[in-house]
Amino acid sequence: MSISEIKKNAKDFLKNNYGRVLALCILYIVSFLAINWAIDTISSFVEEVSEIISFVLTSLVIIPISYGFNKLLINIKNGEKVNVLNVFTIGFKEFSRVISTWWSSFWRKFLKTLPGKIIMGIGITFMFVYLIYVILISIVTNESFQNELQNSLGDDYYTVVSSCYNIVENISPYAKTFELIKYLGIGLLIIGYIITLPFELQYIIYQIIAVDRMDLDAKQVAKETVKLMNGNRLKYIGLMLSFVGWDILCIFTCGIGFIFLIPYIQTSKICFYESLKPKETLITDTNVIEEK
Repeated sequence: MSISEIKKNAKDFLKNNYGRVLALCILYIVSFLAINWAIDTISSFVEEVSEIISFVLTSLVIIPISYGFNKLLINIKNGEKVNVLNVFTIGFKEFSRVISTWWSSFWRKFLKTLPGKIIMGIGITFMFVYLIYVILISIVTNESFQNELQNSLGDDYYTVVSSCYNIVENISPYAKTFELIKYLGIGLLIIGYIITLPFELQYIIYQIIAVDRMDLDAKQVAKETVKLMNGNRLKYIGLMLSFVGWDILCIFTCGIGFIFLIPYIQTSKICFYESLKPKETLITDTNVIEEK
């Protein structure tokens, strides 16, 4: 099935179900924003463990709500009557499955993307070194930067600038080396991303499969998503890129347009998955496999 056919299926479905899907998406977006606000607020009080708090709340709250969102969307797609408020409860009722399927896909993806992320980490380190070099040069050559620094440092300004002058004088013969570090850092970031992206895409629909294929355990869900995405990753990228024009238009509406675009994108993801499913079987929410 082509990308245009996938999007046509999504549009046809939304014609009669747009209201329910829109309400579901709004609830999901609001809950997502509220949880992220809570994470930022809590982290501001305990900065030392902010990363741990973010990881825990994401795992224990955002992922179950995301699971409930996908399950209700698939139920609507299957013609079932749903209560959109159940987006807040379904994931927690099936919490063990939510976490097990997430963890099974997460650690497999982590191991596969680790080499690429290490390369990206080295690239970021190089870029950080270059950034320090640029800041030092700005301190000794940029007048406006010096004025801002003087206002910030007060009496310590001359000590800092004097030290920076000495450092810059010592490293100035290596200016071309720092330029090389910059381009090397950019190159490593690009290479690392290219290595990482295919493995990220392998597990991009794991949650949709976990919701639709209740007959599969966590390990089987991870294997199934890899199986379905092999050979279809470029199609998924193409599908997402086809919304770029709409994304740009939504930005001009101060983001309000995304409320109406997201139902279209999410439904298209479901249709994309359905286009990959084995044609000989239809998996229903009652865990019964019926021959078409």
